[in-house]
Amino acid sequence: MKPVHREENTFRVLSSDLLETDSEQLIRLLEDRAMQSGAIALDFSDTQLVALRERDAAFADLTRCLDLLVPASWPLIWAMKRRGSVLKSPIDKSIFMRSFLSQTTPDFRHYFIGESEECNNRLRERLLKQNPDIDAVGFFHGTCSAAGYLQPSEVHDAIIEELREKAPHFIWVGLATPKRYGLISNLKRQLHSGILLSVGSAFEANAGMRQRAPLPKRFLGASLKNTAWFFFRVLSKASR
Repeated sequence: MKPVHREENTFRVLSSDLLETDSEQLIRLLEDRAMQSGAIALDFSDTQLVALRERDAAFADLTRCLDLLVPASWPLIWAMKRRGSVLKSPIDKSIFMRSFLSQTTPDFRHYFIGESEECNNRLRERLLKQNPDIDAVGFFHGTCSAAGYLQPSEVHDAIIEELREKAPHFIWVGLATPKRYGLISNLKRQLHSGILLSVGSAFEANAGMRQRAPLPKRFLGASLKNTAWFFFRVLSKASR
């Protein structure tokens, strides 16, 4: 089977197009894209997300806002290699976030949307210690509705205005699944520029508030049941 090439070098795994990239290439790609108009969204996708996009039409529709899917688990690398990819390993979202922000320059503005004030404060402290030159133009913490609107509604409108005014190049979204995808969809529709990065628990990991997931979970990127379904589905599609 031949890989599916779109605007970027992507490989179709089930119903998702996964970007073939390593961390350094991804940083360069994002910095280049950040200078262009129009908002786009990126997700560090695990096996669970790809499986759900195949199995659940509602979830597939919810995540339709994502423009770039970066493989973040080993089963996805295996499936991409079956399509001809030469990618060696997945990208860990927590490590990528820390690496990217440690080397970012004042040329790029960053905004952070999380759920916990304590987490945001610790994250800010660590980021500034790690890279005093980072241009962190805003931190928001609060609740988000299932439909993807920050609560209360006037807060959502105020954040949209702030994002339009400050025009961050990168908007890091550390909310839980699935509501972060609803928020990303709403923000992407209302903003004129910026890259929305769906990183979830990477906020807590980089704030020192959460240990990394157990090795089997990091390796598989899903429960054993969903991983088994994923392998079966990939192999059954390949045999057709």
